[in-house]
Amino acid sequence: MNVDFKKSATLALPVTAAVWLVSWLFSVLNIGTTPLFSSIPSTSVVTGTIGTKVLGFIGGIIPFQFDVMTLVTTYISAWIAIIVGSFLIGQFKLPKFKKFLGFNENSGMVASVLLYGALPVYLVLVGFKFPGLMTTIGILVHTLSVAFVAVWVAKMLKIKI
Repeated sequence: MNVDFKKSATLALPVTAAVWLVSWLFSVLNIGTTPLFSSIPSTSVVTGTIGTKVLGFIGGIIPFQFDVMTLVTTYISAWIAIIVGSFLIGQFKLPKFKKFLGFNENSGMVASVLLYGALPVYLVLVGFKFPGLMTTIGILVHTLSVAFVAVWVAKMLKIKI
């Protein structure tokens, strides 16, 4: 799998929408999720935490509207995760989810790319500390949910992924 910046940016659109839809659905169902790169237990791979911190610093100098910037940081985080994940899968021939638990191959590929894309950032920010079992299960549930919804949104918007 080669890194295609345009295709990655296109895929980041439904992934961003999926992150917001899954987060909303989990909040309605009272299922707690937190960003992977925060100090509390994690369940979400794609997050705007890093971008929010950078933009928060810039926001102290230049005022901006936070709601739009939250979408932008989530989009940028998704795009970077997709680029890094695609690179790692292509370079190191890492295993991918294929038709995992009834998910189609596209959903499995999106989930694989997101997980592998977040891994280097997680290792840099947190170190080699492995998260607990429940956190790992939460990450898998959230990522597979985001991947499934992202493929569904892409089909609705007629975006080829």
